[in-house]
Amino acid sequence: MANTYEDSFLIVFHGPRRGGKTLSAVVQAIIDMLNGRKVWSNFPISFDFYGKHYESLPLDYHALLRQDPQFENGVIVWDETALWAFARNSQAFFNKMLGLILTLIGKMELNLYVTVQFLKLLDSNVRIQMDALVMCTDLSFKYPHLGRGTTIGHLMQDISGRFTGETYDYSERIYQRTLHGQPFWFCYNTKQLFIVEETQRKLTKGELYFEGSDVNNEWSEQGAFTENKADILCVEHLLDEKRSENKEKIKQRVLYLAAQSRGFTGTTAEFEYILELLNVKTYHSGGLWLCDLREGEGLLV
Repeated sequence: MANTYEDSFLIVFHGPRRGGKTLSAVVQAIIDMLNGRKVWSNFPISFDFYGKHYESLPLDYHALLRQDPQFENGVIVWDETALWAFARNSQAFFNKMLGLILTLIGKMELNLYVTVQFLKLLDSNVRIQMDALVMCTDLSFKYPHLGRGTTIGHLMQDISGRFTGETYDYSERIYQRTLHGQPFWFCYNTKQLFIVEETQRKLTKGELYFEGSDVNNEWSEQGAFTENKADILCVEHLLDEKRSENKEKIKQRVLYLAAQSRGFTGTTAEFEYILELLNVKTYHSGGLWLCDLREGEGLLV
Protein backbone atom coordinates (compact mmCIF):
# COMPACT_ATOMS: atom_id res chain seq x y z
CA MET A 1 0.00 0.00 0.00
CA ALA A 2 2.76 2.46 0.84
CA ASN A 3 4.22 2.35 -2.68
CA THR A 4 0.95 2.61 -4.57
CA TYR A 5 -1.58 5.30 -5.24
CA GLU A 6 -4.68 4.07 -6.99
CA ASP A 7 -7.73 6.24 -7.59
CA SER A 8 -10.88 5.10 -5.83
CA PHE A 9 -14.30 5.72 -7.28
CA LEU A 10 -17.90 4.97 -6.39
CA ILE A 11 -19.78 4.75 -9.68
CA VAL A 12 -23.52 4.15 -9.70
CA PHE A 13 -25.08 2.69 -12.85
CA HIS A 14 -28.84 3.22 -12.89
CA GLY A 15 -31.66 2.94 -15.37
CA PRO A 16 -34.65 0.85 -16.45
CA ARG A 17 -34.85 -2.93 -16.29
CA ARG A 18 -32.76 -4.62 -18.99
CA GLY A 19 -31.15 -1.29 -19.74
CA GLY A 20 -27.54 -2.48 -19.60
CA LYS A 21 -26.55 -1.52 -16.05
CA THR A 22 -24.91 -4.81 -15.11
CA LEU A 23 -23.24 -5.09 -18.52
CA SER A 24 -21.77 -1.61 -18.06
CA ALA A 25 -20.40 -2.46 -14.61
CA VAL A 26 -18.96 -5.74 -15.92
CA VAL A 27 -17.09 -3.97 -18.73
CA GLN A 28 -15.61 -1.52 -16.22
CA ALA A 29 -14.52 -4.44 -14.02
CA ILE A 30 -12.94 -6.24 -17.00
CA ILE A 31 -10.81 -3.19 -17.69
CA ASP A 32 -9.65 -3.25 -14.07
CA MET A 33 -8.88 -6.98 -14.21
CA LEU A 34 -6.77 -6.50 -17.33
CA ASN A 35 -4.90 -3.76 -15.45
CA GLY A 36 -4.03 -6.19 -12.67
CA ARG A 37 -6.59 -5.35 -10.00
CA LYS A 38 -8.54 -7.96 -8.07
CA VAL A 39 -12.30 -7.84 -8.53
CA TRP A 40 -14.98 -9.07 -6.12
CA SER A 41 -18.59 -9.36 -7.27
CA ASN A 42 -21.92 -10.75 -6.08
CA PHE A 43 -22.27 -12.68 -9.35
CA PRO A 44 -19.58 -14.54 -11.34
CA ILE A 45 -17.54 -12.65 -13.94
CA SER A 46 -15.04 -14.65 -16.00
CA PHE A 47 -13.31 -14.52 -19.38
CA ASP A 48 -10.15 -15.52 -21.23
CA PHE A 49 -7.85 -13.02 -22.89
CA TYR A 50 -4.75 -13.96 -24.90
CA GLY A 51 -4.54 -17.37 -23.25
CA LYS A 52 -4.97 -16.10 -19.68
CA HIS A 53 -8.05 -16.77 -17.58
CA TYR A 54 -9.60 -14.03 -15.46
CA GLU A 55 -12.43 -14.33 -12.97
CA SER A 56 -13.93 -12.36 -10.11
CA LEU A 57 -13.91 -13.47 -6.48
CA PRO A 58 -17.19 -13.90 -4.53
CA LEU A 59 -18.11 -10.78 -2.58
CA ASP A 60 -18.33 -11.27 1.19
CA TYR A 61 -20.43 -8.34 2.41
CA HIS A 62 -19.55 -8.90 6.06
CA ALA A 63 -15.82 -8.97 5.29
CA LEU A 64 -16.23 -5.62 3.54
CA LEU A 65 -17.97 -4.12 6.56
CA ARG A 66 -15.15 -5.42 8.77
CA GLN A 67 -12.65 -3.60 6.49
CA ASP A 68 -10.88 -6.82 5.61
CA PRO A 69 -7.42 -5.93 4.19
CA GLN A 70 -8.05 -8.22 1.21
CA PHE A 71 -10.08 -5.43 -0.43
CA GLU A 72 -7.19 -2.95 -0.49
CA ASN A 73 -6.37 -1.81 -4.02
CA GLY A 74 -9.29 -3.85 -5.34
CA VAL A 75 -12.60 -3.43 -7.13
CA ILE A 76 -16.12 -4.42 -6.08
CA VAL A 77 -19.02 -4.95 -8.49
CA TRP A 78 -22.29 -4.98 -6.56
CA ASP A 79 -25.34 -5.72 -8.68
CA GLU A 80 -28.82 -4.58 -7.55
CA THR A 81 -27.30 -2.92 -4.50
CA ALA A 82 -30.65 -1.56 -3.30
CA LEU A 83 -31.66 -5.10 -2.32
CA TRP A 84 -29.13 -4.81 0.53
CA ALA A 85 -28.84 -1.02 1.04
CA PHE A 86 -32.54 -0.23 0.67
CA ALA A 87 -33.39 3.43 1.28
CA ARG A 88 -36.27 2.62 3.63
CA ASN A 89 -33.89 0.62 5.84
CA SER A 90 -31.63 3.61 6.47
CA GLN A 91 -31.53 2.96 10.23
CA ALA A 92 -30.48 -0.66 9.82
CA PHE A 93 -27.04 -1.57 11.13
CA PHE A 94 -25.96 -2.85 7.69
CA ASN A 95 -26.84 0.46 6.01
CA LYS A 96 -25.11 2.52 8.68
CA MET A 97 -21.93 0.47 8.47
CA LEU A 98 -21.87 0.55 4.67
CA GLY A 99 -22.20 4.34 4.68
CA LEU A 100 -19.26 4.61 7.08
CA ILE A 101 -17.10 2.19 5.09
CA LEU A 102 -17.68 4.18 1.89
CA THR A 103 -16.07 7.23 3.49
CA LEU A 104 -12.82 5.25 3.71
CA ILE A 105 -12.57 3.70 0.21
CA GLY A 106 -9.93 6.29 -0.70
CA LYS A 107 -7.65 5.02 2.05
CA MET A 108 -8.37 1.44 0.96
CA GLU A 109 -7.74 2.33 -2.72
CA LEU A 110 -11.01 0.57 -3.47
CA ASN A 111 -13.37 1.05 -6.43
CA LEU A 112 -17.07 0.24 -6.18
CA TYR A 113 -19.38 -0.15 -9.17
CA VAL A 114 -22.98 -0.55 -8.06
CA THR A 115 -26.19 -0.94 -10.04
CA VAL A 116 -29.71 0.12 -9.12
CA GLN A 117 -32.90 0.50 -11.12
CA PHE A 118 -34.24 3.57 -9.34
CA LEU A 119 -31.77 5.87 -7.61
CA LYS A 120 -34.17 6.71 -4.79
CA LEU A 121 -34.26 3.05 -3.77
CA LEU A 122 -30.59 3.28 -2.79
CA ASP A 123 -29.69 4.37 0.75
CA SER A 124 -28.89 8.08 0.94
CA ASN A 125 -25.56 7.37 2.68
CA VAL A 126 -24.47 5.59 -0.51
CA ARG A 127 -25.91 8.17 -2.91
CA ILE A 128 -24.25 11.11 -1.22
CA GLN A 129 -20.80 9.61 -1.81
CA MET A 130 -21.16 8.95 -5.54
CA ASP A 131 -18.33 10.07 -7.77
CA ALA A 132 -20.22 9.43 -11.00
CA LEU A 133 -23.82 8.68 -11.88
CA VAL A 134 -24.31 6.82 -15.15
CA MET A 135 -27.76 6.49 -16.71
CA CYS A 136 -27.88 3.30 -18.81
CA THR A 137 -30.40 2.70 -21.59
CA ASP A 138 -30.53 -0.07 -24.15
CA LEU A 139 -30.70 1.92 -27.38
CA SER A 140 -32.84 -0.79 -28.95
CA PHE A 141 -35.69 0.67 -26.87
CA LYS A 142 -35.59 3.66 -29.23
CA TYR A 143 -34.05 2.09 -32.31
CA PRO A 144 -35.71 -1.33 -32.81
CA HIS A 145 -33.30 -2.33 -35.60
CA LEU A 146 -30.54 -2.61 -32.98
CA GLY A 147 -30.34 -5.98 -31.26
CA ARG A 148 -31.27 -6.14 -27.60
CA GLY A 149 -28.25 -5.70 -25.36
CA THR A 150 -25.89 -4.88 -28.22
CA THR A 151 -25.74 -1.10 -27.88
CA ILE A 152 -26.00 0.70 -24.54
CA GLY A 153 -26.27 4.47 -24.23
CA HIS A 154 -24.60 6.20 -21.27
CA LEU A 155 -25.37 9.63 -19.85
CA MET A 156 -22.73 10.37 -17.22
CA GLN A 157 -22.76 13.06 -14.54
CA ASP A 158 -19.46 13.80 -12.80
CA ILE A 159 -20.90 14.27 -9.32
CA SER A 160 -17.64 14.70 -7.39
CA GLY A 161 -15.55 16.29 -10.16
CA ARG A 162 -13.04 13.45 -9.97
CA PHE A 163 -13.28 12.68 -13.70
CA THR A 164 -13.43 16.12 -15.35
CA GLY A 165 -12.31 18.53 -12.65
CA GLU A 166 -15.78 20.10 -12.48
CA THR A 167 -18.66 18.84 -10.39
CA TYR A 168 -22.03 18.34 -11.99
CA ASP A 169 -23.56 20.92 -9.61
CA TYR A 170 -21.13 23.47 -11.02
CA SER A 171 -21.05 22.62 -14.72
CA GLU A 172 -24.42 20.84 -15.16
CA ARG A 173 -22.74 18.96 -18.01
CA ILE A 174 -23.83 15.48 -19.05
CA TYR A 175 -21.36 13.34 -20.98
CA GLN A 176 -22.60 10.84 -23.54
CA ARG A 177 -21.01 7.64 -24.77
CA THR A 178 -22.05 4.40 -26.42
CA LEU A 179 -21.07 0.94 -25.23
CA HIS A 180 -21.07 -1.92 -27.72
CA GLY A 181 -21.90 -4.75 -25.36
CA GLN A 182 -22.16 -7.93 -27.40
CA PRO A 183 -18.45 -8.91 -27.08
CA PHE A 184 -18.94 -9.08 -23.29
CA TRP A 185 -22.10 -11.19 -23.12
CA PHE A 186 -20.21 -14.39 -22.39
CA CYS A 187 -18.43 -12.88 -19.36
CA TYR A 188 -21.41 -13.16 -16.99
CA ASN A 189 -24.99 -14.39 -16.64
CA THR A 190 -27.38 -11.51 -17.22
CA LYS A 191 -30.18 -13.50 -15.54
CA GLN A 192 -28.32 -14.15 -12.30
CA LEU A 193 -30.91 -14.19 -9.51
CA PHE A 194 -30.55 -13.07 -5.89
CA ILE A 195 -32.54 -14.50 -2.98
CA VAL A 196 -34.49 -11.49 -1.72
CA GLU A 197 -35.10 -13.01 1.71
CA GLU A 198 -31.35 -13.35 2.25
CA THR A 199 -30.71 -9.73 1.26
CA GLN A 200 -33.20 -8.53 3.87
CA ARG A 201 -31.95 -10.70 6.74
CA LYS A 202 -31.06 -8.48 9.67
CA LEU A 203 -27.35 -8.23 10.37
CA THR A 204 -26.58 -7.98 14.07
CA LYS A 205 -23.49 -6.38 15.56
CA GLY A 206 -22.48 -9.63 17.19
CA GLU A 207 -22.66 -11.58 13.93
CA LEU A 208 -20.48 -9.03 12.19
CA TYR A 209 -17.81 -8.64 14.84
CA PHE A 210 -17.57 -12.18 16.15
CA GLU A 211 -17.83 -14.32 13.01
CA GLY A 212 -14.26 -13.61 11.87
CA SER A 213 -11.48 -15.73 13.40
CA ASP A 214 -9.11 -12.76 13.59
CA VAL A 215 -11.60 -10.82 15.69
CA ASN A 216 -12.16 -13.79 17.98
CA ASN A 217 -8.41 -14.21 18.45
CA GLU A 218 -8.03 -10.54 19.30
CA TRP A 219 -10.68 -10.83 21.99
CA SER A 220 -9.06 -13.96 23.37
CA GLU A 221 -5.75 -12.14 23.74
CA GLN A 222 -7.50 -9.40 25.69
CA GLY A 223 -8.75 -11.95 28.18
CA ALA A 224 -12.35 -11.67 27.04
CA PHE A 225 -14.57 -14.57 26.11
CA THR A 226 -12.80 -17.28 24.17
CA GLU A 227 -15.86 -19.44 23.47
CA ASN A 228 -18.87 -17.29 24.30
CA LYS A 229 -19.89 -15.97 20.90
CA ALA A 230 -23.22 -17.75 21.41
CA ASP A 231 -23.69 -15.97 24.76
CA ILE A 232 -23.08 -12.57 23.18
CA LEU A 233 -25.58 -13.25 20.41
CA CYS A 234 -28.05 -14.64 22.94
CA VAL A 235 -28.01 -11.41 24.95
CA GLU A 236 -28.19 -9.27 21.83
CA HIS A 237 -31.22 -11.11 20.49
CA LEU A 238 -32.87 -10.90 23.91
CA LEU A 239 -32.35 -7.13 23.98
CA ASP A 240 -33.85 -6.81 20.52
CA GLU A 241 -36.88 -8.81 21.69
CA LYS A 242 -37.42 -6.62 24.75
CA ARG A 243 -37.08 -3.43 22.70
CA SER A 244 -39.61 -4.76 20.20
CA GLU A 245 -42.00 -4.98 23.16
CA ASN A 246 -41.38 -1.23 23.72
CA LYS A 247 -39.71 -1.83 27.07
CA GLU A 248 -37.59 1.12 28.17
CA LYS A 249 -36.13 -0.41 31.30
CA ILE A 250 -35.93 -3.83 32.94
CA LYS A 251 -34.42 -5.30 36.09
CA GLN A 252 -30.94 -6.60 35.37
CA ARG A 253 -31.64 -9.78 37.37
CA VAL A 254 -34.81 -10.45 35.36
CA LEU A 255 -32.90 -9.92 32.13
CA TYR A 256 -30.15 -12.28 33.27
CA LEU A 257 -32.64 -15.03 34.14
CA ALA A 258 -34.37 -14.57 30.79
CA ALA A 259 -31.01 -14.95 29.05
CA GLN A 260 -30.32 -18.15 30.99
CA SER A 261 -33.67 -19.55 29.88
CA ARG A 262 -32.53 -18.95 26.29
CA GLY A 263 -29.26 -20.79 26.73
CA PHE A 264 -26.90 -18.19 28.21
CA THR A 265 -24.06 -20.05 29.96
CA GLY A 266 -22.00 -17.23 31.46
CA THR A 267 -21.75 -15.89 34.97
CA THR A 268 -23.43 -12.71 36.20
CA ALA A 269 -20.10 -10.91 35.82
CA GLU A 270 -19.83 -12.05 32.21
CA PHE A 271 -23.43 -10.99 31.64
CA GLU A 272 -22.63 -7.51 32.97
CA TYR A 273 -19.56 -7.36 30.73
CA ILE A 274 -21.68 -8.21 27.67
CA LEU A 275 -24.17 -5.49 28.59
CA GLU A 276 -21.29 -3.04 28.75
CA LEU A 277 -20.00 -4.34 25.43
CA LEU A 278 -23.40 -3.75 23.84
CA ASN A 279 -23.57 -0.27 25.40
CA VAL A 280 -26.57 -1.03 27.57
CA LYS A 281 -26.61 1.48 30.41
CA THR A 282 -27.21 0.11 33.92
CA TYR A 283 -28.08 2.14 37.00
CA HIS A 284 -29.08 1.61 40.64
CA SER A 285 -32.52 2.69 41.80
CA GLY A 286 -34.66 1.65 44.76
CA GLY A 287 -32.20 -1.05 45.76
CA LEU A 288 -32.28 -2.65 42.31
CA TRP A 289 -29.98 -2.67 39.30
CA LEU A 290 -31.89 -1.67 36.17
CA CYS A 291 -31.02 -1.73 32.48
CA ASP A 292 -32.00 1.26 30.34
CA LEU A 293 -32.91 -0.31 27.00
CA ARG A 294 -33.26 3.07 25.32
CA GLU A 295 -29.52 3.58 25.47
CA GLY A 296 -28.44 0.23 24.00
CA GLU A 297 -27.59 0.71 20.33
CA GLY A 298 -24.93 -1.98 19.96
CA LEU A 299 -21.21 -2.14 19.51
CA LEU A 300 -20.73 1.09 17.57
CA VAL A 301 -22.52 3.98 19.24
